[in-house]
Amino acid sequence: MSAGLFAASAGMSLLSAYNKFLAGKTAARDYKIQAEGIELAATQREADRKAQLNDRLAAAIAGQKGTDAALARLSEEEAISSERDAFMSRLDAMAARAKGRSTKRTAKTGGLLDAATGLLGGSIDAGFFN
Repeated sequence: MSAGLFAASAGMSLLSAYNKFLAGKTAARDYKIQAEGIELAATQREADRKAQLNDRLAAAIAGQKGTDAALARLSEEEAISSERDAFMSRLDAMAARAKGRSTKRTAKTGGLLDAATGLLGGSIDAGFFN
């Protein structure tokens, strides 16, 4: 292999590594956006739940339906449901962020490894290690 072909091979290896790095960076950004979407949806569900609870409490108070214990139980059930949803949403968001970091790291190391392998293979083919 001539020096020109080796240089072209090296350039292609580096370009491939850079493209993998960019793909990992893009994937990490996509997972970050996904995590933000999960958190935003959880916030919206929480607001909807609070509005429904307020409506039910207002109806119960206006119609004098239920006792104080029933109203307290209703509030407690909603609080537990809200906490459970918030916890699961945080877990999903954390998982999405972790997956993004992992994808970025894998793309970076995989691209560098591919580039090194390409350069080593090209230099062996060129006879640099004979």
